[in-house]
Formats: sequence, C-alpha cells, structure tokens
Amino acid sequence: MTLPKRLKSIMAENNISQSTMASEIGVGQTTISNYLSGKNKPKKSTIITIAKFLNVSEEWLSTGEGKRIIQQEMPRNERYSYLNRKIKELKALTEQDLIYITRDEQLKMLRVYTESIVKECEQILSYVNAKE
Repeated sequence: MTLPKRLKSIMAENNISQSTMASEIGVGQTTISNYLSGKNKPKKSTIITIAKFLNVSEEWLSTGEGKRIIQQEMPRNERYSYLNRKIKELKALTEQDLIYITRDEQLKMLRVYTESIVKECEQILSYVNAKE
C-alpha cells in the first residue's frame, strides 16, 4: 500500500476530512490533497506530525512496514530512550525543516508535536508512579 493509500485509509477510518487534517497539522488543504493524490510527498517532519495526529507509527505511515498503531505500553528503560529520541527529533525539526515553512506553520507544527510529546511523558510518568 502506498503512502497516499495509507493516509486515505486512516483518515476514512477516523472520519477526518482534508480540511481538519490541514488545520490540525498546520498546512493548507491543497497540501493534504496533493499528499493524498501522490502529487507531493510530505517531508519527514510533516510525516512525524501527521503520524502523531493520527496515532499511527511514523514507520508504518512512511513505509507501510512495522506496526500501524503506536504501542502505548513499552518497558520502562525503553520509554526513556524513546523520549530522548523524540526530543532529538524535535531539535532536528527546528534546525532543518522549519527554515522552509512560514512562521505560523512552524508554530502550529511545533505545537502539535510538543503536545504529543507532553502527552506521552504524562502517560509514562503516570505509569511509573503507579508502579512505584
């Protein structure tokens, strides 16, 4: 299955319109339409943002490989590694991809991405506190 087909499929399953997706991830509706038609391919930073919004794995969204849904439970030692990777990805976004989009798009993308990281951190802390 191609990236456009995976996007269409998950959007249809969750009743997410192109305009909703566009507004939530900070891009124009035409951009989403181009992704769905295969005319354009999203940058890695956009794939990360879309995957977070759709609660699917970045790997599955990008390649069709790996697990589709983000696994909520992972061993404690892996959680810290996972969060460190996410923080590094966020830093990479600010240093690489964000120079090519408008300031408003940058802020929307960072807000979506950081909100997802905060939610993940809260889930991990809640789990760790419950186990201790």
